Amino acid sequence: MPRRNLFQEYAVLLSCGIALEVSGYPKPGNVHRLKNYKDIWFEDFILTSIVAVPWILKAIKRGYGLALSRKYKYVIGDIVYNVLHNSMKLSGGGNTCLGSMLLLTPLALSIGYLIKTHVGKLDNPRDTAITATDIVKKHSTTYDALEFYKAVRKASPKYIRPSDYTSKYPNVWNRRYKEEIVKNNYRLWDILLFSSSRDLVAREIVEGYPRSLNALRYFVACLNSKEVFNECTVRTYLYILSNNIDTVIAREHGVDVAEYVSSRAKEILEYVGDKRFYNLLRDFDKELHDRKINPGAVADIVVSTLSLYCVVKKYKLIH
Repeated sequence: MPRRNLFQEYAVLLSCGIALEVSGYPKPGNVHRLKNYKDIWFEDFILTSIVAVPWILKAIKRGYGLALSRKYKYVIGDIVYNVLHNSMKLSGGGNTCLGSMLLLTPLALSIGYLIKTHVGKLDNPRDTAITATDIVKKHSTTYDALEFYKAVRKASPKYIRPSDYTSKYPNVWNRRYKEEIVKNNYRLWDILLFSSSRDLVAREIVEGYPRSLNALRYFVACLNSKEVFNECTVRTYLYILSNNIDTVIAREHGVDVAEYVSSRAKEILEYVGDKRFYNLLRDFDKELHDRKINPGAVADIVVSTLSLYCVVKKYKLIH
């Protein structure tokens, strides 16, 4: 058994990604240290990063248990729901972590699993990411699907509607969703696999976190060029946004708007090192906030990127 505080250390490191992501200024369209939404404020995310620690710790211990061939009724879904529920209860605000906790929980399970098995190295983020996806695929349960549906209903994101096409899977707003999930033995992996065609966070998990790993390399290269942490966070956000269609925007505002946001991010990124860079960023931030356009899926991937960075770096994260 590893030393008692090892799990705790990794729980804190993973949760740091939530606080570090929201602190990045200015990330156009997102909540940051100088911009709030009506029901979601900067401080709400800070509280979420604190609330998440004991639940991420539980997931790490659970991953260790999976490596010992223990069976669990809940593997992922209850962690996601409880962080969401307790952070909303504590802050009084809205959803800050549905997507980010869906990304972080498998990573936490992976860390616990790798601590026990030594089949991969925790300083190799690819090992952590691949193992996380493998755990979701092999071990997620029907009860995880039920808890995830409950979490979505609690978060009540505007882009998930009763009219959405869900194939054979119950719509999250279907009053009989519990009965249908249990009757058909739909696991969380099944739900994520179906959702991955139109949801960037689900796609990230199913595919083995390729965007987070790619963005991590970009982020570390930025830090190695002696840039300050905040600028590297913002540039990484733009990098992810410029290379991906944000599915939250696409579902709320249409694909054309999502493509415009992505192309604009790419244009601004070309001004890195130019004195106009931050003026362009602030103008773009104002435009997106005025139009109520939120690249929420990309923000979630920034969280997983920064969390992986923290796990690998371990100490002296900022300086």
